[in-house]
Order: sequence, then C-alpha cells, then structure tokens
Amino acid sequence: MASAAVLTASAALKSRVRRPSLLKKLAKPEDLMPLFPNGAYIGWSGFTGVGYPKKIPTMLADHVEKNGLEGKLKYTLFVGASSGAETENRWAALNMIERRSPHQVGKQIAKGINNGNIKFFDKHLSMFPVDLVYGFYTKDRPNKKLDVVIVEASAITEDGGIVPGASVGASPELIQMADKIIVEVNTAIPSMEGLHDITMTQLPPHRKPYLIMAPEDRIGTTSIPVDTEKIVAIVESDYQDQTVANAPADATSRAIANHLIEFLEYEVKHDRLPKNLLPLQSGIGNIANAVIGGLAESNFKNLKVWTEVLQDTFLDLFDSGRLDFATATSIRFSPEGFKRFYDGWEQYNNKLLLRSQQVSNSPEIIRRLGVIGMNTPVEVDIYAHANSTCVMGSRMLNGLGGSADFLRSSKYSIMHTPSTRPSKTDPHGVSCIVPMCTHVDQTEHDLDVIVTEQGLADVRGLSPKERAKVIIEKCAHPEYKPILEDYFKKAEFECMRRGWGIYQPSSTEEEPSHKSEFCQTASRRVPLEEDGRDIDRAIFIMDDDLPSKPRVRLPVMTTGVASLVAVQKLQDDLAKAELELGDLRYQYKEEKVAWFKKKQQMAETFKASRESLLTRCNEKIQEIKSRGKENILAQLTEQDARGLLESNQIMKETLAAATSDIKSQIQEDFESKARETSKSYGCRDFPSPCEPVQRRHPEKEIGRALAAASDWTDDETRDFIAKSPTARSIIMHNVRKQVLASLEKAKAEIKVKLEAEFEEKLKAAEEKTKVIESKQVMKGPQHHPMFGLGSANLSLNSMHNPASNLMTARPAFGQSAGSSWSGSFGPRASSVTKRTREIDDVSRDEHQQKKVCRDGGKPQ
Repeated sequence: MASAAVLTASAALKSRVRRPSLLKKLAKPEDLMPLFPNGAYIGWSGFTGVGYPKKIPTMLADHVEKNGLEGKLKYTLFVGASSGAETENRWAALNMIERRSPHQVGKQIAKGINNGNIKFFDKHLSMFPVDLVYGFYTKDRPNKKLDVVIVEASAITEDGGIVPGASVGASPELIQMADKIIVEVNTAIPSMEGLHDITMTQLPPHRKPYLIMAPEDRIGTTSIPVDTEKIVAIVESDYQDQTVANAPADATSRAIANHLIEFLEYEVKHDRLPKNLLPLQSGIGNIANAVIGGLAESNFKNLKVWTEVLQDTFLDLFDSGRLDFATATSIRFSPEGFKRFYDGWEQYNNKLLLRSQQVSNSPEIIRRLGVIGMNTPVEVDIYAHANSTCVMGSRMLNGLGGSADFLRSSKYSIMHTPSTRPSKTDPHGVSCIVPMCTHVDQTEHDLDVIVTEQGLADVRGLSPKERAKVIIEKCAHPEYKPILEDYFKKAEFECMRRGWGIYQPSSTEEEPSHKSEFCQTASRRVPLEEDGRDIDRAIFIMDDDLPSKPRVRLPVMTTGVASLVAVQKLQDDLAKAELELGDLRYQYKEEKVAWFKKKQQMAETFKASRESLLTRCNEKIQEIKSRGKENILAQLTEQDARGLLESNQIMKETLAAATSDIKSQIQEDFESKARETSKSYGCRDFPSPCEPVQRRHPEKEIGRALAAASDWTDDETRDFIAKSPTARSIIMHNVRKQVLASLEKAKAEIKVKLEAEFEEKLKAAEEKTKVIESKQVMKGPQHHPMFGLGSANLSLNSMHNPASNLMTARPAFGQSAGSSWSGSFGPRASSVTKRTREIDDVSRDEHQQKKVCRDGGKPQ
C-alpha cells in the first residue's frame, strides 16, 4: 500500500509533506476501513465548520449507506466544536453517532440528540480539551486513549509537525490523546504555516501560566508536535471547507449595534475604557456582523480582537484601518470571504493569529486582558439569567460553546438579542425577554449589559428587582412589556403573601401563558419524609397560609421512648392538620381570586349597560324635544290671536309630560337593568355604586352634575351620572330648564310670526275695504246683517278673526269719515277690542313670571 501510495502522490502533496518518510504512509480512504470498528472512540479536528477532515468521514458514510449498516456502525465522536454539515450531519442522518461532545451544528444531529438517539454532553469549550487530557472521557477505554484521530493539515513540517488549516480548536489535545492518527493534507487550500501559535497541555502540578499580555503575543510553535509513530496514514484531500454566506445585518441587528456603540462611547467618555477600547470578542450571526460592521463605521481606532471565531466583517474592519490585530481559534469566512482572505494573504497574515481553544477561551487570559465579551442567547429573563442552549428548557440547539468562558470572565459581559423571534404560529414573534429562563447557562452574577433593538439595560450593581424593572423598561418588546410588568407585580405579591421573601420574586402560579407549561419548577407543598425530620420545614413553608396564627410547638418529653413516640405522633398529626389547613387557605385564595374576577366582569357589564342606557336616554330626550316642539308649532300656527293663551297651556302640559317621561324612563330603565344584571350574577344584595359618593362628597357631586349637564359625551361624566341618583335628578332639572328655554324661544318666534301675519292680513283687509267703499259709491248703501249698516265685505281671515273684523270695519256710505265708532255697533266693538288686549296682557304676565322663575325668583 505504501509503494502504491508514493507512486500516486501528487506534486502538490509532495510540496506540503516535507517529511519524506510520511509519504510512504499515503493511503486511499477505503483502505482504512479496518481502523474504524463499531463502537470506536474517534476524534476530529475542526472548529465552527472549518479545518475538519473530509475524505475519511465521507468514505465511512458511503460505506454505511451502501451496505445498509445504519445503526450498526456507531461511534463516539469528539470534535473541538462543530464540524461540516456534509460529514457530521450525514453521520447523524445514517445513525452513525452513539455519543457526541462538546458542541454541534446541524439539523440532523440536533434531531438525533433531541429524540434521544445520540447521547450528547455539553461542556465549556475552554474546559473540554483539558478534561480530555485528564482522561475524563476515556476512563472506560482499555488503553485510556482515543482509538483514532483524524486531523486536517495544510502542511507537514520536516520534523513531522502538523500545520493546521483554518482552525486549531482541540486538535493539539486530540492528537495528544490519540492511539492512532490519520492526517488529511488539504491541497485545495494554501499552506497556512506561520498563522498559528500552538501550545500543548501539561498536567498539574506541572502546568505553567500562559504568558500573554496582549492579543499579538506569541508563546508557542507554528505547528502541532506529533509522535510520527502514531501516524498510520496520510490521505490527500482536495476540496475546501463547505461554508455558507453569513447572515446579513438587518434593521434589528443594526439597532442593537447602534445601542452597543453608543454604550462604548459613553464608557470611554467616563474614563472606564481607553479610546481604543479593550480587546473585543464577538460570536457568529447577523447581530455580531452588525456590531463589527458598526465599529468599522465608528470613530474608534487601533482596535484589537481576542475572540473565538473570526468572520467576514473582521476583514472589513481590517480594511477600514481601525483594526490592528486579531486572534482566535478559527477563521470561519464565507466562500467569498476565504477568496478575499487568500488573495490578500500578505496583507492579513501578519495581523492574524490562531491558537488552541483552551487558550483562546481561557478565563484567566480573558480576565487579564479585560475583554469586552458579546454573545447572543436563546432567551434572557428579567433578572438577567441567560439561556444559551435549550429551547423551553428541554430542546438542545447547539451547545454552550464558549459563551460562558467569555461572559464569566470579561470586563464587560454583554448579551445582545432581538426582543422577539418569529415562530410558525406567531409571525409577530415570541419574546426573548422572559419572566424566568427555562434553562440557565449564565447566571445574573455573570452579566453586565442586556441589549435588544428596543434599548440597552445596564444592570451593573443593581439588585434583582432593580434589574427586572430596567430590563423590562429598556429591552422588552412593547407587546410583551405589560405582560412582564404584570408578572413581576404578581410574583412580588405572591412571595410577600407566602412569606418567601421578595429578593428575587418568582411565581409559578402567575407565569404568562406562553411559558407556564415549562416554568412549573417548584411545588407549593413540600412532602414530608417518613421519619418526620422535614416537619419543621413543611410547617415553615405553610406559615404563609397561617399569618395570624403562631406555630404550635409541643414540648419534647424526656421520660421514655413511648412518650417520645407519642410526641412525635402528635407533631405529625399537627403538621398534617396545618397542611390541610393550608390547603383550605389556598382553596379560599383561589375562590377569592375567582370572586374578584367575577366582580370585575359584573363591573364591566354594568358599565356597558350604563353606557347603553345613557345613549338611549339621550336619544329619547332628543326625540321628545323634537316631537314636542313640532306639535306645539303645529298647534300654534292654527291658533288665532285669541287662542294664544290656549297655546301657552299646551306648551306647559307638553313640557310637564316630557319632563315626567324623561325622569320615569331613566329611573325605570336603570333600576330594571341593575336588577337583571345582579340576578344574572347571583347577587342578592348588590351594593349601590353611588352610595359612597353620596355619603362622602355631596357638594362635589352636585357641582360635577351641574358642570356636566350640558356635555354627556366623555366616559368619566357618563359613569359619574350613572352611579349617582342625585346627579341624575340635577341633570333632569337642568334638562327641564333647557327644554323650557327652548319652548319659550319657540313661542316668541311663533308670536312674532303671528303678529307679522296679523299685520299683513290687516293691510289686506284695509285694501279690500277701500275697494268695497269704492263699489258702495257706485251701488248705494246696503244693510249689513250683523251690524245693521252698509256692508264692508270682510275677508276670509276676518271671518275667523272677529277682532280683525272689527278693527278693519269702516263707516257706511253716507257717514262722515271722522264720525265716531260709538254708533250702533260701537259698544260691541269696544268690548271685543278690550278682550283682545286682556289676552295680550295675560300672555305678557305669564312670560314675565316664567322669566322670573328661570332667574331664580318666585312667581308673583
């Protein structure tokens, strides 16, 4: 196999493998199948989908798929972090992974983990390589080693050292713990020799500190030292890492970036940060892209980066001239980003350094350098706990990764997240700010700043209750802010009621509906142990149900075992009784809450009925006003001057009827609706809502009623009127006054109209009289049957209006124009004229008396 391999070695491979003896170990992937028996412990190089082996994993997947060995050829797999989708994800789909650690990315592997097919254990990325070297993960293996480790290299040095590709990850420790090593030399990428700073792990008590004072400091070698005797095969790989384009920044991520940059500027202004900041750490995703992109457009210069992964936006930051140096354990660029990186190798390689993950994620170095750590969680609760791994507390996403490594040790520990994320059932989004995290990876002791597109919450030095208020105010989405505020208030009340303390209030009974099924983590009752040792603890917890009753403690008798047993039994019985009483108290509390809800429903029903009643009353009043006015006008227009007094009486009766109708309608409708509503809710003696108002503020009630008499449009006034009988009576009085005023005005207008018509008819009669007189001159005198004189033909209106008839009459032919009206018909005409004047005098007197009454005086 060796000789054949040497013959087929390409020129590119020979140029990369500078130790000739290793070329003799060149092999085809399918020839290495015997090295991978079922149940083998396997290690891969790689980190965040770059620098991982490709040929051997693909060959194994093809073998399983071709021979139908799904579930029959399974391995325990260790990778520094995530690997490539075409390798690890395919293995998961073919049921080839028995156990996996410490971090993964891919739909198929996540599916296998969450359905229980893959045993996954999560670990801090800084601790995983060290624990591996400690032998924690191979303690059950016969030789305490990993069976096979597959490493991708961009070159092999003369002494056999392996030059990694785009990542280092846990490769040094995997090689250190390997029984056999297979090296895949990738000739599709350029040699990256000189880009790495490799350190090997020593065991305590011989471990030494990492002497790093700045991101650009080097403390190791450019390749991974290897015992070449462990290398069993060299395989040539000829295709690049299969990365995808990074998610672009959107409006939400840009808003988060703006908040962060503004915060950093504020810290510089107050001398808590230097002008070039401190080393930056940023994760992967569109928010991280937006933050780094925002820094490229900011005023900060001479920046440095100490992080876990570099992505495309760091190249933009280099090109802007604002980034001096960056170190990480992986460079995960998009295909376009890698092309840009390789094309500008001379520009970038002196500003980059890749280290092993236990160094890049070392809490000790992170704390010493004062790193500004930024990460994106699944959710953050109102007390600043963060969940980075499990959705709803049970569904694993990818793993903890290095988030806790940085957030626990950074000078600034920052969590940035959108305030909501869309779901299949809710396009608006599920809140990322929650009452209580369903799973906690970073505690409130680790985080300093929470940022969403809504704002930035600086929680440094704040108590839990203070943190809750500022996070809800600054970070929660407006749709969820009232829900979170309501939860916080109810949780505080619940803890106070139960005597649990309100340092960090929480309530399992008042969780918002979208979390309640997953947040029931505590029981209201504490079960007793059989020996009774937890009695005191149980009684203490139930003390909140007995706030006014002190706990009873029976004296312990010291005379004999029987007495002790009796005392113990009494104490048990007492504890059970107190627990039962606590249950009753709890049931009473639930019933009380239900009663309050019922009362609230009743109040809402009454409010609706009052509004409906007031609307109907207003319509009725307007209808009565309109109908009464129309009737009066119709009647008055048909009256003669003598019937004006009768019209006044009609107006009085109509007004009285309208007022009585309004008052009786309002009273009957309101009382009937109140009785019906009370009966529907089973209330026998429902208290009148207006009694406290009458009892406490009668003068204010009258004042408000008078002020509101002319305006019933606003809700507050309508509620007040509906609750107060006194207000309603005052309103009716004011309405009556307004109706009277309207009627008086109408009467005056009608009177003016009648007088005008009277004058017109008088003129018409005079004209006709002149015509008749002229005719009498021609025909001679005629005897009038009514007055015994010559006729002066009266108009049709004169027949209906005797007063007009008399006033328009003229002397008969033959009398002088200046003769007196006291002839044969003079006394009769005088009496009619006198009666007409009396009618006018009575009308004026009544009008004057009503005016006096309106002005507050007494009628004469």
